[in-house]
Amino acid sequence: DQEEAELTNSGMLVWDNQNGAFREGIKNGGGNFNRLSWKNHKGFQFVRAIGYMESHDEERLLYDAVTNGGIGNGYSAKVLTNALERAKALAAFGILTPGPKMIWQFGELGYDISIDENGRTGTKPIKWNYQQDADRQKLFQVYAALIHLKLNQTIFQSTDFDLNAGDNSVKKLFVQDKTSSLWVIANLGLNDTKVTLPSGQWYDYFTGDDIRDLGEVTFKPAQFHILTSVKMEKPKVQPVSWKLQVVTGIESEHYESPLFYPNPATENIHLKHSSSYRGPVKVEIINSSGNSMQSTAFTKDVPTLEEVLSIEKLKSGLYYMVLQEGNEVLVGKLIKE
Repeated sequence: DQEEAELTNSGMLVWDNQNGAFREGIKNGGGNFNRLSWKNHKGFQFVRAIGYMESHDEERLLYDAVTNGGIGNGYSAKVLTNALERAKALAAFGILTPGPKMIWQFGELGYDISIDENGRTGTKPIKWNYQQDADRQKLFQVYAALIHLKLNQTIFQSTDFDLNAGDNSVKKLFVQDKTSSLWVIANLGLNDTKVTLPSGQWYDYFTGDDIRDLGEVTFKPAQFHILTSVKMEKPKVQPVSWKLQVVTGIESEHYESPLFYPNPATENIHLKHSSSYRGPVKVEIINSSGNSMQSTAFTKDVPTLEEVLSIEKLKSGLYYMVLQEGNEVLVGKLIKE
């Protein structure tokens, strides 16, 4: 950091590449992007590091997620809707951490074309159709709300902040000035995680809800919240679905685990899955390295979906069967003999 510290102390702005850490974050919740904070650069005395998650010369977050994303207990970061939710949570840190930031083109819509498409420096397709995708529009709206918040609240000019975004899956940002305080808290892991919220009275930026001494709550994968000590005008649209609530004994709708049999299998497997869901269903077979080997789409218009899948072309080994219906993702293990 010595050379860049001298340059910034002389008035120059320098780039702060956090792409690798954010890619790990979107894939599995790892990745240490504490250096997104200029305060974590040794010798820096001024706010002159321009942090970024993506650029012209780095792989796209969404492409890495849907290609190499991790799998948890009934959850997959490979599923596009899940990857977009994870991008929302990461954007909260990427934009709201004090200091200048760069957003690379179409990152706000979840651009998921590889940097190696048509050669690393080759022309990449412009995905105007993203603007008609409701899930991508919600990511865009999150970006817009975060930028509006940062530009209109003087708290982000404060140097009194702490970014706790190490390799652990729960990431936190705390910012305060003389008149207010703000938390960004996210679970970027692949499983439900218990998170202890700050004590006192807070307001959820996206919902406007009054949050008082909730203590320990369970965060779903990709769940994030921006808590402010002063109530602010919430965004006019609601691009996030997360609500903070105390965990009770009341459970959500029960989904039976998808049943694949026989297991182990050689040529065909039978799928039998029951739920109240109706609509498109996707069944994906993923190998132990996280690569998609086979994908099949069905329409579920009855209580129990029953189908036969051929696995004759798969090599012997361990696979994960990932079933997605709406926002629900169920995962089971399959052995191919």
